[in-house]
Amino acid sequence: MNCNEKELKAKLHNNRAIAHSKLGNHQDSLRDAEAAIELNPTFLKAIVRGATACVELKRFEEAISWCDKGLAVSFEGIFHFLPWV
Repeated sequence: MNCNEKELKAKLHNNRAIAHSKLGNHQDSLRDAEAAIELNPTFLKAIVRGATACVELKRFEEAISWCDKGLAVSFEGIFHFLPWV
């Protein structure tokens, strides 16, 4: 799989994660966020989506871990995307 295909698939997984989140399917949202960052480990929107899903699932330690990943990617950027900040 070339770089463009990986990036596209990461975006598609993230978009589906958003849809799952809006439907209240937070476990499925988390799975898609995980798939997205497996394809693109610096995809900040997917990292935030994973953190958000963990908060909704009340898995706060895991949410902190996701936020730490986001901070490692972009200290300023993570705060732009986090919905609860």
